[in-house]
Amino acid sequence: MKKPSIYICLVHYPIKNQNNQIITTSITNLDVHDIARLSTTYGLAGYYIVQPLNRQRELFQELIDYWKKGVGANYNSHRARAFHKVRMVASIEECLQDIGIDKEPIVVATGANMQGNIGYLQLRELAETKDILILFGTGWGLTDDITYKAHYKLDPIVGADDYNHLSVRSAASIIIDRLCCKKWW
Repeated sequence: MKKPSIYICLVHYPIKNQNNQIITTSITNLDVHDIARLSTTYGLAGYYIVQPLNRQRELFQELIDYWKKGVGANYNSHRARAFHKVRMVASIEECLQDIGIDKEPIVVATGANMQGNIGYLQLRELAETKDILILFGTGWGLTDDITYKAHYKLDPIVGADDYNHLSVRSAASIIIDRLCCKKWW
């Protein structure tokens, strides 16, 4: 029996800003590179970037293609391998369609200030039997509409201090390590 898959999705719309307004954020080069490498390191099934703005998708698709099959692929084969996990989509719905209707992944929302209803160990156990799609927000986080539609809300990362405003790259790395690493030191 095939082990279920874990997918991650970096959402740029709909996202909240610091005034709780719904906005679209811009894709950043660091997020694309670092989360692609994270996805490959932990053997994730895919890394989706949700961006409804055509020009943003086109621009970053050029970057992705450069590393997957352009000059960059010959220059750095490790990065080329990581970029094969990246897919650009216009919406979360398109992401779910690309994963496949037959898989029907469990959708998990994340956020620094979210009241979670599933912990890391419980999600790890669930990932042993079900495909999982983890949504990461940019800006000031996922909108309430997105979190309400998710099957689960993951407990926020708790550090040694009450400060909790990690970059999405850092948060994704911590969460994926907690879910996929068989050893915790």
